[in-house]
Amino acid sequence: MTAPHRTAAPAAELLRLAAGDEGAAVAVRGWQVFGVDPLGAVWNLRALAAVADACGWREERDPDGPPFAGGAIGFITDDVSPGLLELAVADRRPAPAPLAPVRFGVYDTALCQDPAGRLQVVAADVPGWTREPAAVRAARWEARVAALTRECARAREGDSHTLGGGGAQHRPQTLGGSGDASDALAPRRRHATPSLGAAAHRAAVAAAQAMIAAGDLYQLNLTLQLAVDWPHGGAALARRLWAASPGAPHAAWLRAGDAEVVSVSPETFLATDADQVVTRPIKGTRPRMADPAADRAEAAALQASAKDAAEHIMIVDLARNDLGRVCVTGTVRVPELAALEAHPTVWHLTSTVRGRLRPEVGLDDLLAATFPPGSVTGAPKRMAWSRIRDLEPIRRGVYCGAIGVVTRGLVDLSVAIRTAVVAAGVASYGAGGGIVADSDPAAEHAEALDKAAAFLTATNATAPA
Repeated sequence: MTAPHRTAAPAAELLRLAAGDEGAAVAVRGWQVFGVDPLGAVWNLRALAAVADACGWREERDPDGPPFAGGAIGFITDDVSPGLLELAVADRRPAPAPLAPVRFGVYDTALCQDPAGRLQVVAADVPGWTREPAAVRAARWEARVAALTRECARAREGDSHTLGGGGAQHRPQTLGGSGDASDALAPRRRHATPSLGAAAHRAAVAAAQAMIAAGDLYQLNLTLQLAVDWPHGGAALARRLWAASPGAPHAAWLRAGDAEVVSVSPETFLATDADQVVTRPIKGTRPRMADPAADRAEAAALQASAKDAAEHIMIVDLARNDLGRVCVTGTVRVPELAALEAHPTVWHLTSTVRGRLRPEVGLDDLLAATFPPGSVTGAPKRMAWSRIRDLEPIRRGVYCGAIGVVTRGLVDLSVAIRTAVVAAGVASYGAGGGIVADSDPAAEHAEALDKAAAFLTATNATAPA
């Protein structure tokens, strides 16, 4: 690990360094982590658990140091069924992109930028994977970062021949930060094509409510996907989506073969520190308003909504039950219940559920007990997950799965909401919400589009009617 130094390179340009050879960029605990020079990949959760054990995911770590010290960065798709670790069920529905059910790149080298903008090159060892001495890797990447920093400094001074333009385009930026979204992309207005139109979505809500009335379910999370023509690649969408979603705690960009994954998720699926585990389910949404009084009214309405409260409590109970399967008896607690949380385009209700993992629990055990996240499936989870496949015409793919890192001392995985996949010139983005007995079909459709606002802004697309 090299000593931290301040760099003039914004996140968008650090992304450019990481973008070759299936790199990755993720926001982790307020830091920006750029995985470089991947050693290979793992394709199932048992192999991921083996990497986690090799890295010491349950060891103590320095809380002030970089949150990545070698390990894996990647995703689990919604195609992995509850409790299954090796295999996704057969599903004849079309997929939004050609993604493996599980894919985590293994990295022993990363660029880690702290909240103050100081950058460290982390060159660690991943037992069984590392092939090159840490000092050699650190020196190589220090030189590359230094060269990029010089380029960015020249760009800020107005040298139009570096990094594609003048200085205003290259001001400091973090993943999910306030960088510029106006890179030279085609300005034409695009149209978003939904997997479920308004009438079909209302019918699906009614079908879910019929399942609830029959006693099969208490709640089902119903989603739709928006497809937009996007020939500019995933890195360009990442820059624009991050700029449209400042402060996203789980911003990410991942290259996976012919597809790229871009996320600005606000939701924590699993965050571990040694033997402690936290999940922070989100349930309950209202749109943000430009007028301050109207904005406060939306927040107050969300907090006062009996429907949203019931929906939220169901998912918190589900999360408590999931963690209870792998935590020491009596340690699962809810220190924060239905807290109001502000995001750039929506208000949310969020709770915190935490517990202490039993000593024998491995990462595969933890994932088997908790995946997929309850907030994006429903209750009971297995039944809801199955019924979703009857109601949604397109597979979710990485959307509603999990994205994040596994490293020494921690696991940090988001719920992959507010997530797009770019492949074959098309960007696909999912949005939805929980359906309960008293849901209003028109309001549920409006809520889904509210959650897609940042994506529609980033792609210059109009919402479907």
